[in-house]
Amino acid sequence: MSMVIALSCDMHYKRPQLVSDAKALFLKFARKELKDPETATERAFGTARRGVTRQSTRQYTNESCDQLGRMLKRELAR
Repeated sequence: MSMVIALSCDMHYKRPQLVSDAKALFLKFARKELKDPETATERAFGTARRGVTRQSTRQYTNESCDQLGRMLKRELAR
């Protein structure tokens, strides 16, 4: 879910750092669970990217993007 929100925030508010952080967090957990985490991460983001449209980005505010950014930073720091 964070991937979709991050992509939406980037598309609507120009927040590429959220996409990078969401991808890094997904990869962090994929490394623990999967044999090929890089491929799984790219595949997951490709799927999420296809689901994000200009219209779907309007449901997230700049404030919700800020909250996501803080949560991603906190989780990556663990």
